[in-house]
Amino acid sequence: MRLRFLLVAGVVAFAWLAGQFAVLQAEQPAKGATAPSKKSAQPWDPKLKGLDVNGDGMITFDEWTRGDDAFEALDWDHDGILSGRELLAGAVRPAFPPPAPLARGEKADVAYERMDGDHDYRLTRREWTGTAAAFGILDVNHDGTLSPFEFGVDR
Repeated sequence: MRLRFLLVAGVVAFAWLAGQFAVLQAEQPAKGATAPSKKSAQPWDPKLKGLDVNGDGMITFDEWTRGDDAFEALDWDHDGILSGRELLAGAVRPAFPPPAPLARGEKADVAYERMDGDHDYRLTRREWTGTAAAFGILDVNHDGTLSPFEFGVDR
């Protein structure tokens, strides 16, 4: 019985060591290669390379040098930062689903005002009449409310 236990323990220990060795090998760059940096690992749009002055992987408005309109067009979620998919080569602006069933001929601004019961220009989950999934997709800055822009007003 003791021999069987030692044999099983030895096999388990060997397997664990082999796994640790494989992890260490995978983490090390090949001979002569340099480890990829955070910035080089991202397939950034070539037009945006070099604009990330502080090297944090995103471009703030303060780092931007190419005009307000261009920044506004690239900043899909209007958070004042170009990050994530906004920086990727060939990225396409995400399509927003219709926010809620609109009455026939009803415009987005009218529907927004109808749902915004306290008229604070923020739709909370409680005021929202659509699905929770649609609310989560539309709330691009994840603040728990929908701004008129996130809802689709003036887009």
